[in-house]
Amino acid sequence: MTYPREYIVELLCRVDIVEVVKTFVPLRTRGSENQEHFGVCPFHRERTASFVVHRTKQFYHCFGCGAHGKAIKFLEVHSGLSFSKAVMYLAKRYRFYPKQWRAMRRQEARKTK
Repeated sequence: MTYPREYIVELLCRVDIVEVVKTFVPLRTRGSENQEHFGVCPFHRERTASFVVHRTKQFYHCFGCGAHGKAIKFLEVHSGLSFSKAVMYLAKRYRFYPKQWRAMRRQEARKTK
């Protein structure tokens, strides 16, 4: 399934990347504003916390292996999801569904009646 660019942009605006990453990686905050969260990178073996997630900038970056991206990319790489499945995961989690889903659900509801 293809998604309009506007939908992806709006979805990423609604997503809190810290919540998404915390589901898979333990993170700690540094600083007074709680905007940067640090942890051990899930993409390579390391002992120190070189993995940072920025809440306001909505991206992650590892200073050790160079991995970086937004919430969809994190789910693709970490969980092995396809782009479409990562978008579906976030859409369900944040209850922001694309118009195509609503139309498909209406058609399915009509068929079952």
